[in-house]
Amino acid sequence: MDMNNNTKSANIMTWTKFKKLFNPQIFYRLDGLGGKLTVDPTMTSHNLKFNHIQIMDIDEHYDYDRTIKPLDIVKDQLDIFKYTYIVYYTWRHRDFHGKAIDIYYI
Repeated sequence: MDMNNNTKSANIMTWTKFKKLFNPQIFYRLDGLGGKLTVDPTMTSHNLKFNHIQIMDIDEHYDYDRTIKPLDIVKDQLDIFKYTYIVYYTWRHRDFHGKAIDIYYI
């Protein structure tokens, strides 16, 4: 993966698209309740070395009454000209009380 030189926008994509394009070696770890986590261990592994931001309760952080797309959150959080690849993954808390987003960048 070539590094960006601040002249063009990063390649921004979902985790699913990243997996299809790059076929990374999948790593996993178990969470405290026995669930299997794959996205974070894979993206921050020794092979890929992506940096990571996690925003919990994006419904509250970004005005709940307004419909906001995950891509808009990514663009709000990161300078898209500073990074080469940005990969995002949205998910719901186990008890479904809110949504979260993980953003990986390099």
